Amino acid sequence: MRRPSILFLGILLVACGGDPEPPPPETAKNIHLLPRTPEARAFDEKLRAIHQEWMGTAWTFTGTSQTPRQGSIACGYFVTTTLEQAGLELDRVRLAQAASEKMILALAEPDSIRRYSDAPLEAFLEGVRLQGEGYYLVGLDNHTGFLKVDPDGGIVFIHSGPGRGVVEEAPEDAPELAHSRYRVTGKIGGPAGNVNATPPAATRRPG
Repeated sequence: MRRPSILFLGILLVACGGDPEPPPPETAKNIHLLPRTPEARAFDEKLRAIHQEWMGTAWTFTGTSQTPRQGSIACGYFVTTTLEQAGLELDRVRLAQAASEKMILALAEPDSIRRYSDAPLEAFLEGVRLQGEGYYLVGLDNHTGFLKVDPDGGIVFIHSGPGRGVVEEAPEDAPELAHSRYRVTGKIGGPAGNVNATPPAATRRPG
């Protein structure tokens, strides 16, 4: 009579275990990334060009500039301003002041949203890479920005950060990303996928 009880307990623990851990790095060494549609790639190229224009713009916590390399821009405003310039209809100010997870829920493709808690950086990056090429919003403990996954699986972090301003850097070189304990991501599909761009009231403003 003891063995069925142990089996039942094992099933219960699996069922109540919550979200699965991100895949270990070795599971994705030879993956084939799903290609983007021509429309999505056109959006990616437009957003990439806009980000390049913003490179070097100064960061301040209260920065709200709408013009590249003029004034300063905070991390949340960098995300919403560049997405608006790329063609998404959104509440630029309210989204920029919302908690980054609420921003992602409002702007990302719902099925693409993933949450990671205390995951090693490499395991987290593999989880993102397995979702395919394109742009992802990423929300961190106290920061937000973009992850760009290339067709070959390369990943860069694009954001407005303290002491650097708007930069594109390797994930391991960005302490805000590398050392964050909580990370949430969501893929940006372009204007056609922009279905809920008005978030609830802000609860924590990323910088």
